[in-house]
Amino acid sequence: MRSEISTGRVSAWHREEGWGVIESDDTPGGTFTHFSVIDEPAHQFHDLNVGEQVSFEWEAAAQDNFNFRASRVKRMTSPSSSHENRHVKARGEVGYQSSLEVNWDDNGTGQVHA
Repeated sequence: MRSEISTGRVSAWHREEGWGVIESDDTPGGTFTHFSVIDEPAHQFHDLNVGEQVSFEWEAAAQDNFNFRASRVKRMTSPSSSHENRHVKARGEVGYQSSLEVNWDDNGTGQVHA
């Protein structure tokens, strides 16, 4: 199969199931995307956020009511710019809120700033 490269926006992401949809003018009706094709270091959780801009390789293939399937996805923005602060409950505490900034380089290496 022939693979194409496009840019698009994540229009849906089902974190619990590990899949979502990327919208692009090149792939009418959306592109099925599985977490395993997200280009991130192996130790990081492979996840996307609705509204996030991505570049992606895709192929024409029938996949769960979609005519296109992503074979590789790369973020165009850093994950920290699209994540909201999350409230975490731990050890019976009412809640904890934290904010981290991660600066990503072109190799996918991040530097964390608290």
